[in-house]
Amino acid sequence: MEAWKENQDLAALRQLMAEQGLGQQAAELDQLLQQMDTMERQLRAVSWELRMVKEQLASSGPPRPEQRFMAGLVQKLEGRLDSLRERMDALRAHMADWARDTLEQFKQAGVSALDKALSALNVKDSLEQIHTGIQGCMEALRGGIHRVEQMGEELRQAGAHLHSAGRAAAGKGPARRLDTTQEGRFQSGVLMPLRLAVRRLSCMNNATLAAIGSVERLEQAAQAARKPSIREALAEKKAEVAAHPAPEPAQDRKPREAAL
Repeated sequence: MEAWKENQDLAALRQLMAEQGLGQQAAELDQLLQQMDTMERQLRAVSWELRMVKEQLASSGPPRPEQRFMAGLVQKLEGRLDSLRERMDALRAHMADWARDTLEQFKQAGVSALDKALSALNVKDSLEQIHTGIQGCMEALRGGIHRVEQMGEELRQAGAHLHSAGRAAAGKGPARRLDTTQEGRFQSGVLMPLRLAVRRLSCMNNATLAAIGSVERLEQAAQAARKPSIREALAEKKAEVAAHPAPEPAQDRKPREAAL
């Protein structure tokens, strides 16, 4: 997929902002696009980790309880990732349209169109919704990992008890205490990519929060640009007074009555 910074309209808008004395805002917009690129890369990486889990489950033979639980967890997470991907796609389309419209408005209204466009960027709500979605994915993943860890330990403990009971029935001495905290091959094979997915989502979450910060700074810069200085305000007031002089005092229009 094309990087956000490679979009022609967005690139042209950043260059225009720099040429019009809005270098700081252009740099902030550049940071915003980089953060959105990071978000998409991490989202693709999480999807890849889930595919690794599905392949591991498919090659593990007849499904056991922990496998069925894991398959359900992966399916649930894939649905959430699809929702995040749709939000990112909508955000990409919105940003491209916004840049194209701003370039057109600049041709008609000049530099003032840039300040108005930054105020009307209107992506903060979308980013906050993405942030909420990431948080939900992370919570589901962590809960699923914890549950699989518990199930694995319970199965290993049960196996250790059966081993001890078998030795006792055969008249053998007590078995050497087994380490039931050591993850088995299957468990480690599916938990490793899930743990990596949590780290990927954490990186995506950090990039989303950084993007929200960039949007807030762009909006603040646009508001500051629109707010006139004290000198400008006085000049505008003076010009307004000059254009609308105060009316002269009303004079008595009635002729004085003749003395009788």
